[in-house]
Amino acid sequence: MNRVLYHYTSIYHLPMILETGYLKLTESNLRIETVGYKPVVWLTDSDNPSDHSLEFSAVDKTEVKVTVKWNKFFKRWMIWSKKNKITLDLPKRLKRE
Repeated sequence: MNRVLYHYTSIYHLPMILETGYLKLTESNLRIETVGYKPVVWLTDSDNPSDHSLEFSAVDKTEVKVTVKWNKFFKRWMIWSKKNKITLDLPKRLKRE
């Protein structure tokens, strides 16, 4: 298991991260309805932003890479997505090839 994970973001979002000193939980962008809303921070074990499908963002989320130490409270994608009934085609778009 990797001891660190990465969060990719844009120059636009960087000042908010630096000001607060943490990555804020935000909407997951995976479901339209708000019932059972699950806020997230997207992390990956890949140190290369080109390994991920980030084109659905309005800003370039490959500009900044934040390194995060592994935390026992993090949720693994495949377990979390199944538990939260995420549409099956979405995990395929987000996972590395």
